[in-house]
Amino acid sequence: MKPILPGYQIGEFIGEGACGKVWVAEDPVGNLVAVRTLNALAVNLDLVREVGRRLHGTTLEGHGPIPIWLQALDLKPAMEVTPLIGDFVEGRIFPRNLQARLSDYMATAESEAVVKCLAKALASLHRCQVVHGNLKPGNVFISEEGRILVGDYGLGWMPGIDAIEFSDAVLYMAPEQLKDPTGLYREAGYRWDVFAFGVLAYRLLEGVFPRCQEVFGDVAPDAGVLHQEGIEANLEEVSEGLANDEVRPWEGKHDEALKKIIERCLSLDPEERFRDMVELCEVWERETLLSRHAVEMEVVARKLRHGRRWKRGLSWGVAASLTLGTISGVGWFTREHLLAREVEDAQSRTSFAEKSKEVAEEERDRAQAADAALKVELEEAEKNIVQLSESRKMLLEWAFAEGGDELPVLVGRKGRLELLDQDYQELISGQNRSKEDWVEGWQEERALLALLRNQPEMARDLVSDEVSRLGSRGLTLLLLKESTKNEVSREDLALARTLVKRVKGEEEPWLQSVLDLVEVRNFELAGQGDRALRLLAEVGEKMSQLPTVDLGTVSVWRTRLQREAADVAEGVGREKLAAEFRAAMVKGLDAELALDGLEESLRKKLKGYYVIAAEGLAENKYSQGQLSEARLLAEKSLSLGASETEPRVKMALAVHHAVIGGCYREEGKVEKAQEELEKGLGLLEQSFAEASDERWREYRQGVLKWQLAGTVGQLGKPEKELKLGQEALAMMRELLSQKGVRPSAIQIHRVVGYLSGDLAQGYESRKNEKMRNELLDEAIESWKFLRAANPEEPEYVAGLAWCESLRDE
Repeated sequence: MKPILPGYQIGEFIGEGACGKVWVAEDPVGNLVAVRTLNALAVNLDLVREVGRRLHGTTLEGHGPIPIWLQALDLKPAMEVTPLIGDFVEGRIFPRNLQARLSDYMATAESEAVVKCLAKALASLHRCQVVHGNLKPGNVFISEEGRILVGDYGLGWMPGIDAIEFSDAVLYMAPEQLKDPTGLYREAGYRWDVFAFGVLAYRLLEGVFPRCQEVFGDVAPDAGVLHQEGIEANLEEVSEGLANDEVRPWEGKHDEALKKIIERCLSLDPEERFRDMVELCEVWERETLLSRHAVEMEVVARKLRHGRRWKRGLSWGVAASLTLGTISGVGWFTREHLLAREVEDAQSRTSFAEKSKEVAEEERDRAQAADAALKVELEEAEKNIVQLSESRKMLLEWAFAEGGDELPVLVGRKGRLELLDQDYQELISGQNRSKEDWVEGWQEERALLALLRNQPEMARDLVSDEVSRLGSRGLTLLLLKESTKNEVSREDLALARTLVKRVKGEEEPWLQSVLDLVEVRNFELAGQGDRALRLLAEVGEKMSQLPTVDLGTVSVWRTRLQREAADVAEGVGREKLAAEFRAAMVKGLDAELALDGLEESLRKKLKGYYVIAAEGLAENKYSQGQLSEARLLAEKSLSLGASETEPRVKMALAVHHAVIGGCYREEGKVEKAQEELEKGLGLLEQSFAEASDERWREYRQGVLKWQLAGTVGQLGKPEKELKLGQEALAMMRELLSQKGVRPSAIQIHRVVGYLSGDLAQGYESRKNEKMRNELLDEAIESWKFLRAANPEEPEYVAGLAWCESLRDE
């Protein structure tokens, strides 16, 4: 029975699978679409609804998922509307999928191109945070243009399904999915798709399944057959069969890098596979330098065009025959007439030339003069190009020597960059257009200048979003700047890695490490702290192996990388790891600052980095009771940064004053402790221009007020203690209400946990039970938040127990 969908004319039945049936239909404006009815017993509708939400707005561009144009999940049966991808043959429509054309693409010259396109399609799906979970040749479609599109995602053997009929998708599933599909909720699904891709890729390249070929080969539908009827399967037994079999040896000749990638996909240990298809494509692009997207589509589309070629050949043949017949029929009648016209025209042209001789000579003279002027203009332009290219090279060197944080101090005043930019604008707007390709180059120079002026949006606009024109260094710098505020696109990140891969010498691993940190920031911004930590651990290992390079070019990046890694680790609650990064940073900076011959500007930058690195390390040592080491670090930092005005360094100096104040408190010198804390707060009085700096300033100001509150309490000033404590708590509450990555919610909740507990005890001594209980409840909520983030952290366990015991009294 045909389904009913308001506004749609349901047509012929196309086919069915374990999850539902598919019909051709006309939408309200007359376009042909596919309507799928979903079997509620074999589909998790809540999961389908979430998939639709995540893919909302997806369009048919490039390799990727077939978009869902409409979901009507509240109807009975539930339905989805998608584009129709099929061929009409003798009045019937047949799906244009890989299963129908398997013989064209399995173990053929086109196999590798299809595998590449399929990887991109699945990566596009994963970027939308959607797991396919049901991959098989019948769910891989080929558009008219040759794009590879995946459909039927989020269906099949998924959470919330008690049983499902046999589908050949079982032959591609990972063993852990076959055993327990609920693993999807623990983000295992991405690795399921990686495994399924490996199986399908191996089969396409070799013509057989990588494991269990004897069994799988018998039950898999033959090429061109869409369904295999009458098959039953015990999923547990299939899983065990996979676990007990080895991957078949390769027989065909394939790219070695591709074989290694597929073998990694086929690992029975999910942790050894790629974390998702996005990472797989990034690795593949780095290792094999994939050919351009258009070429890949052409290879896939060749088979589609082949079937139509004879028709086009026939029609062209008929047309050619008719044309030749017409020419032969009229040629003899017109030849004599045409010859007469040619003689007449020649005589006319000669007469005109004789009369216009003087005019022609004048035009020639003017042309020669214009040509001479043009040559002079070209020579001047060439001189400018050489000069400006040298400026570009020097500016990039300085930017990287400075760590890419700000305007390079070696350039002098900001006005110098503005003047250079004006030079380029004058060249671009000039009248000379004999070298159009120069204009594009000048735009690239302006984009690099925009980066150095901390204007990444302008840099993108100037290269028309073709960021590859910035080169490896320029693109790396652009992504680093953009990642401070927004997630960087995976396409740009993959492109940057590919460009950096071509860099020769010791600079390449440094730039790759910078891109690693950009990816860590992506995970942070997406709220994926665990993934950020895993990648951060890899970054830490890579840093210890980075080659040593001369100071003044890329070496300062080591300090930048370690500083960034420490901030990330602290933000996700890994203070021990953050301390390790900072200890390595301080040790390296100590050695570099002891060297002779450093440029003064570079020495100043290194001193600032030392102050920032030692900030967290001094705090850590103080909290561990290592007071003498903490004080030495703080005192040295204060001496190095005495005249520093850069916002981040000023904040670090304030913290060093607080560390010294804490040491005085431990020694019983409370007045001196108060003096140091007030010095620190004095450095934080003025607001900072950058929103990220201002957020840090408010956090540090709140922490120092909290510390000062405890200090004045020791001096017998309870009213001032409560006032400062309440001010500090209000600042932390305000920070929690804002959006921001750093300081993180973990860092802020840690302060709130301790501060609210301290204030609660203060109100208890004043017999204010209402305020005491409210503050304890707030402290308990913060400690619970921290426990949820890291259940095994002893500090969080103890903090929660302390507050709960106070609340129960």
